[in-house]
Amino acid sequence: MPGAVFLADDHVELRTREREDANFRRDHVNDPALRHMLGTKRPQNLVYEEAAIESTSDDRDAIRLIICEDGVAVGHVVLWIHDWIVGSAEIGIWVIPNAQGRGIGRATVSLVVSYGIEQLNLHRITAESIHATNEASIGLFESMGFSREAHRRDAAFVDGEFVDVFDYAVLAPDWRANMH
Repeated sequence: MPGAVFLADDHVELRTREREDANFRRDHVNDPALRHMLGTKRPQNLVYEEAAIESTSDDRDAIRLIICEDGVAVGHVVLWIHDWIVGSAEIGIWVIPNAQGRGIGRATVSLVVSYGIEQLNLHRITAESIHATNEASIGLFESMGFSREAHRRDAAFVDGEFVDVFDYAVLAPDWRANMH
């Protein structure tokens, strides 16, 4: 049974991650088109994914949601709260390859960042370790007002080559000024 819808707009529904999502996660975190960008180093089997979902189900410092389009799972997003007092968090998102390019990432980031700022009183949200070769993610975060704060040379190893990674951030006043 799919999880309950937690956030939604006209384009996507973000629902709670449930044990039944282990198959979806396993299939896609192992997909060569995604796993390099996610930093998956070893194959993830169903037992691993079920245990990961179970062990993080009551984590009070992260919001983990399945991204759905028309009721079908197409991705995963997480908002990790790093410091409740300072109001800092990190967003991580992936969308399956055949659902990319349809505005799903933009709608998801908008919902999650707005929720974090308006409901959780977050001040700073980062998107970290984005590979320099991941033009879609770079374009997404830059177009949504995130500023590049770090360029770490040769910080990831993908398909036998080192690649640079970038870190981005947006502050609550800047997000509110642009109201995505």
